[in-house]
Amino acid sequence: MKVQFTCLANSRRESGRCIAGIRNDGGEWFRPISTSGPLMRRDYLLEDGNIPEILDTIQVEVVESKPESYQPENWILGAKTWKLIGKVNPINAYELFKNFITCGPELFGNIADRVSLSVIKDNPLQSSLALIEPKDLSWFITENIRGKRQSRARFRLGRTGYDLPITDPIWETRLRILDLGTYPRKAADVGADVTIFFTISLGGPFGGECYKLIAGILEIPRESIDLIDLLVRRNIEFKDMRRVGGAFWLIGGKELIPSITELNAKGILFKYLPKGGRASGHRPAWYYKT
Repeated sequence: MKVQFTCLANSRRESGRCIAGIRNDGGEWFRPISTSGPLMRRDYLLEDGNIPEILDTIQVEVVESKPESYQPENWILGAKTWKLIGKVNPINAYELFKNFITCGPELFGNIADRVSLSVIKDNPLQSSLALIEPKDLSWFITENIRGKRQSRARFRLGRTGYDLPITDPIWETRLRILDLGTYPRKAADVGADVTIFFTISLGGPFGGECYKLIAGILEIPRESIDLIDLLVRRNIEFKDMRRVGGAFWLIGGKELIPSITELNAKGILFKYLPKGGRASGHRPAWYYKT
């Protein structure tokens, strides 16, 4: 069976990789695994020889569902090479994945950095993957119990503070410029115009515990989040055609001027077309194109 999914987690493991994301056909979390569990390089290389990246849309062949109490999203891979279908523009990502955002404060049933396997066996998880927007984010560079460098993130989810390891190899490399210590968000060259999202994954059992990991880090332009949030709150009809090279359309006439004025003040500049366009069914509309 062929499955297409958008990659939201690409996590380094000592014995391989864990790659996961959202299925395109049913909007569910999906984690392809090998028959032995972790993915080896030969398992996840794309047809062009590259490694999957966050926001890549990928097609894989799977043989069967293989849920575990601690990772119910697991599917056994088939033999075919992974195929890159396309890439989600970060501008469009929030609209696509906003319904998967977990507000917390609990992650996988508690507010700790791990979940006991015995607890999970008594109460199997509905999901071992979560998309969150961390608040009060800082980077913490330390050493693990083996004396090896470890990149971590400290953040707040709701009123709860977390301190979790980062296993996204792109961000491990990006944070390598920092010495041991604690640093503000901007130390990793994250601009004020960007919102950070984490994909949190629950790892496999280790010493009777399943640890929470930051398995993917997404940078989403702040303007796209402000725009979608405002439109949803005000029940304004919209169509986003940017993923196919088009514009972002607001369906409506001069009655939208108060909202347009507010968006213009944020630097999101809409233009008015009395007869709209094909995307609006030729109804009056405003359009914005990045």
